[in-house]
Amino acid sequence: THWLAAKRPDRAAEYALRAAERASRALAFDRAARMYRLALELEGNGPRVVELRRHLVDALSHAGREAEAADERLVLATALAPHDALEQRRRAAEQLLRSGHHERGLALLLELLAVAGLPYPRSPLFVVLRLLWVRLLLSWKPLPHTLHFDARDDDAHALRVDIACSAASGFSMTDNVRGAYFQAVALREALAVGEPERLIHALCMDICFRATGAHRVVADIDARLAHLDGLAAQAPTGPVRAMVEVA
Repeated sequence: THWLAAKRPDRAAEYALRAAERASRALAFDRAARMYRLALELEGNGPRVVELRRHLVDALSHAGREAEAADERLVLATALAPHDALEQRRRAAEQLLRSGHHERGLALLLELLAVAGLPYPRSPLFVVLRLLWVRLLLSWKPLPHTLHFDARDDDAHALRVDIACSAASGFSMTDNVRGAYFQAVALREALAVGEPERLIHALCMDICFRATGAHRVVADIDARLAHLDGLAAQAPTGPVRAMVEVA
């Protein structure tokens, strides 16, 4: 505040960034978002604009302000290379759907599904039929008991996994059957990729969607959780363990 009053926006930006980082470490994400936004405004067209906007997006997301984070992601995407821009648009679509901005989120998701070559079943009956078909295919494919950390991402399959996961998450609270369909698609594609973190993510989501069934699914869910725990024990990374604990 003092540097701003002294007409020194460069020094003010430096301290706004320090304040934002300190607030993030303290989990004070609303305050961090305010400080990152101020630093971004003071930066103007400087070289740190992309970095600061990334931090702002993270702070808004952690604060639960998903629609605002999605808007900032879409701005960020315009400054990135095509692959990174697609990733930001994917995450923006998920956040818009999840935060109740259904029309905007769906329009963006449809664009992404077209890029990935994934169909969007429009009628409720068609959604149910496709869900049953994909789950039938999955029932014929045994789940792996070993994670292969040398698996290399196939870009096309990885993109399909990520977009299907975003669709599943986005629809999870508003259209559970459609969300379950996209989750099944995500698991099918993740099994084809074999990349551990994507596979664990898809298996965790599978358990969460299946757990919305009646009491009869309890034994099946327990078995799937035990299998998932065995896989996760092979994973050295914190995010994988966190996903399993949430499931």
